[in-house]
Amino acid sequence: MMQLLQLSMLGVLLILQQTCSRGADYSHKELLNSNWELVSISQEPIDTSLKAPTLLFEENGKKVNGFAGCNQFFGTYSLSSDSLSFSKLGSTKMFCEQSQELENQYLGQLEKSTHFVVSQEGRTLTLLAGAVPVLEFRKGNE
Repeated sequence: MMQLLQLSMLGVLLILQQTCSRGADYSHKELLNSNWELVSISQEPIDTSLKAPTLLFEENGKKVNGFAGCNQFFGTYSLSSDSLSFSKLGSTKMFCEQSQELENQYLGQLEKSTHFVVSQEGRTLTLLAGAVPVLEFRKGNE
């Protein structure tokens, strides 16, 4: 168990080092105006039989929106260097029995996010709570 924790922390540090060496402007450019599809929550793959939640950062107005698993959500974000925070998150209020747990986990982890890392090739986005990966996305179709 300790080895797994050490390997996870090493992975996070390597990701952070890659992002810092590329510069914040590059990371921000890759992050914005791209459709991101959720791959995992707390390093556990999501159920692929369900429609994947999405995330879209709009550059104009610092707005964020997407699909949470059942409902559409929206809000605002604040971005500086590798720091990220969400505020004023809201969503439509349908109840979907099969995907409600996924949606609750997803929105809960979004609210906890404090930092982000875009992979070297710009195809993966990881949101972190402190140094702990909480949500991982792959870049979807533009």
